[in-house]
Amino acid sequence: MSPNQVIPADRLSTVLKQYNLEANDFRIEPVGSGHIHLTFRLDGSKRFILQRVNKNVFRKPEIIASNIRIAAAYLHSRHPGYQFITPLPAAGGAQMAYDDEGFPWRIFQFFENTYTVDKVETASQAFSAAAEFGRLSFYLREMDVSEFGFAKF
Repeated sequence: MSPNQVIPADRLSTVLKQYNLEANDFRIEPVGSGHIHLTFRLDGSKRFILQRVNKNVFRKPEIIASNIRIAAAYLHSRHPGYQFITPLPAAGGAQMAYDDEGFPWRIFQFFENTYTVDKVETASQAFSAAAEFGRLSFYLREMDVSEFGFAKF
């Protein structure tokens, strides 16, 4: 399913309520190609990125969510100036919200002047991605990786 295919409004509403948000407060538009996940931009008085995780690819998404949280805590304590984008918690502190089909959803704060690249088309794009991955790897180099869960694909 690509983001251009319609997610029923009641399903989006159910997911957003789990984040204490109302669907009617936002203009919801698809973002990207939907190659793995479905991603939407929510435009309202606040802006968010809402993403449905593909549970058919990531069969244990709670492990991925936990690993992101663990890495974020480490980076925040060791490299507080590093901007590591992490999902916002759902109501009650849950790491993700779930729809009636069992798909996990996560939501992120929207960062102005950012964009996604579905397919690298220039050497500059490849260099930027590699440089940022290298910086992240450098910052995580002393982390105890035994804290991470292992998620089979």
